[in-house]
Amino acid sequence: MKISIKQILTLFVVIVAGFMVAMFYLSEKQDDVKDAVLKLDEKAFKIGQQASQLNVIVADYNLYRSPTSLIQWSATLDKIERQSVHLLNITHLEEKVLAKRLDTDISRIRMQFELLRDATIDTDIQWITINLNTYSQNLITQLHNLSHEARQIASEDLSKLSYYQYIVVTITAVFSIVLLVILYSALILPLKAVKTELKRIGECYDQHDHHSFKKSRINEWHELTLDIEEMYQQLKTTTVSKKALLDEVEMRKEAESNANLQARTDFLTGLPNRRSFFEHFEALLERRNKRAFLLFLDIDNFKSYNDNLGHIAGDAILNKVSAAVSEVISVNDKVARLGGDEFAILHFADSDEGAHEFARLLQQKIRMPINFESTNYASIAL
Repeated sequence: MKISIKQILTLFVVIVAGFMVAMFYLSEKQDDVKDAVLKLDEKAFKIGQQASQLNVIVADYNLYRSPTSLIQWSATLDKIERQSVHLLNITHLEEKVLAKRLDTDISRIRMQFELLRDATIDTDIQWITINLNTYSQNLITQLHNLSHEARQIASEDLSKLSYYQYIVVTITAVFSIVLLVILYSALILPLKAVKTELKRIGECYDQHDHHSFKKSRINEWHELTLDIEEMYQQLKTTTVSKKALLDEVEMRKEAESNANLQARTDFLTGLPNRRSFFEHFEALLERRNKRAFLLFLDIDNFKSYNDNLGHIAGDAILNKVSAAVSEVISVNDKVARLGGDEFAILHFADSDEGAHEFARLLQQKIRMPINFESTNYASIAL
C-alpha cells in the first residue's frame, strides 16, 4: 500500500489541530471548575453569614418581641433555604448525606422559630433559643463541610483534567514522533539514496549497464524514482548513441586522413607523389619568401633493368634511390616521386654554388653501388 506525502502532512495537521482543540477544551473545563469553586465559596460564605444573622434575630426577638423580627427571620430563613438548594445544585451533591443534614438543620431551625413564636414561658424561650443557636451553628458547620467536600470534588476534577491533558500531550507527542519518523524515512532517506546513486552513477558511469533504484512506499518518491530511472536509461541510450557517433566520426576522419595521405603519397617509396609536390610548390610560389632550386632526377637504363631483372628488382632500385635522396636532403627540402624513375627535389639554398654542391652530393650518394649483377647510374639535370 502506497501513501502520499500530502496524506501524511494532512494527518499531521489533523493530529495537531485535534491536540489544540483537546487542550483548549480541557483548559476551559479547568477554568469552569475553578470558577465554580469560587462561586461555591462565595455562596457558602453568604449562607454562613445569614445563618449567623439568625442568632441576632432570635436575640432581638427575645428582647423586644417585635413582629418585625419574625418577618425578618422568615425572610432570612427562606433565603438560606433557596441558596442552600442552589448551592447543592452547583455541587451536584443533592443525594449526599451532607445535603440531607443541611436540609434537616434548616427544617429544625424553622421548627424552632415556630416554637419560639408561640412560646410564653421564659424557660421554654431560653431552651428554644439554645436549640436555635445550636442548629444555626450546625448549619454553619454543614455549610463549611459542604464547601470543603465541593473543593475536594473540584480538586479531583482538576486532577482528572490534568491527567487527560497529560494523556493528550503524550498521545500527540507519540503520533508526532511517529509521523516525523515516517516523514524522515519518506523524504530524507529517499533523497539521500537518490543522491548517492546519482553520485555513484556519475563516478563510474560505464560500469552501470543496468541500474534500478530502490522503490519507496511514498507515491511521490515512487514516481520520482521511476522518472529518474527512465531518464537514466534514456541518458545511457543517448550516451551510447553519441559514443557510437563519435567513434564513427573519428573513424571517418581517420579514413579521410588516410585517403588524403594515400592520395598524396607514392605507395612504393613512401615519398610524396606528384600531386603533393606541386601543391607544396604552389604554396611556395605564393609566399616567395625563400630562395629554392628545383632539381629533377631520373635513373639511367631503368627500363632495361626493370625488364631484364624483373619488377621486384626495379622496385628495389626505386626504394634504394629514394632512401639515398632522403638521406641527403635537409629538413626543409621537399622530395617527391613524379612517376616511373623520375624524382623531383625542391632544395632551399642561399646561392647557386650551394645548389650545385647539393647536386654533387646527391649524385655521389646515388652512384653508390646497389647489390645487383649490373651497375646502376643516375643522371641529374638542373
